[in-house]
Amino acid sequence: MEANPVSRDLRWNSLCRCGIRLGLNAIQAQQSDAACARMPTQVNAKRIHWVRASIGGFLAELTVFAIVFPARSLFGQRAFLASILVASALMPFVFAVWVCRRVESRFVLHGALVGVVAALFYLGLAWGQPQPLLYRIAHGLKILGGVAGGVVASRRKISGPGPV
Repeated sequence: MEANPVSRDLRWNSLCRCGIRLGLNAIQAQQSDAACARMPTQVNAKRIHWVRASIGGFLAELTVFAIVFPARSLFGQRAFLASILVASALMPFVFAVWVCRRVESRFVLHGALVGVVAALFYLGLAWGQPQPLLYRIAHGLKILGGVAGGVVASRRKISGPGPV
């Protein structure tokens, strides 16, 4: 005779953490959840977060615009040109770290995607217009900034959260 007849009939008809449909009783579901706790590193480790990386790249480029145009109006042309280079490296870095907060692996790839999306967004806006050398360098810095953000995010993930 079973110790708890209620748990025998209680069925979980939902998805466990790894996405497998459950039709288990309560005890089996608890055991399955314990196994599922290890699954995300196996199941989702190779998943690329395309939407999140695209949003990060888009936001990175928008913040570049938000930085460089006020710099031009407030400080002049030289500050504008310098701010293009600084913001083009810094903003993809920041948004790559943000994108990688929800990522389990491939941090550098996600960071690079942020930089590539930011560069492609600008190239799409400026389609058909000549690109000065400074802008080409800035596009390279966007990708490098995104990669650096991915590296920093991977080291943060490995070392765990800092002190509270």
